[in-house]
Amino acid sequence: MNYHSLDKFSKLSNIVLSIIAACSLVVGLISYLHNSDLQKLAMTNQIFSEYSKSCLKYPQYANGLDSVLAKDPKQNEEYYNFADLALYSGETILLLNESDSAWIGTVQDIIKDHKDYILSGTFPMKHYSDEMNALIKSTLKEKNN
Repeated sequence: MNYHSLDKFSKLSNIVLSIIAACSLVVGLISYLHNSDLQKLAMTNQIFSEYSKSCLKYPQYANGLDSVLAKDPKQNEEYYNFADLALYSGETILLLNESDSAWIGTVQDIIKDHKDYILSGTFPMKHYSDEMNALIKSTLKEKNN
């Protein structure tokens, strides 16, 4: 081989290696994005699982404030703690899945279950995200119609 042929081969191999490197970057990016989606799904499922366990542990609180309005302030306080956990779980699910209509529907169901608490004046709306507050307002407005 002469020098001219080696120079062409060197340039060609640089181009081929650059294309391979670019393809590797694209594959790596796709893999990273896919893993990120799987991590969000796993986290969402874990949060919902914990919420479901609390519903099984305290079924008397799962359906909302009107089902527990008790003369015993301790029981009401337990309900408020349960509802705060439920709504916080809903908020976290919402923030992880803002564009997933199925999960948004699940969060709306949690909001509807605890509507009386949310509207009671004791609900700490300011502690929740703008996204959760907007969903609460739209869900309760929709439910009143």
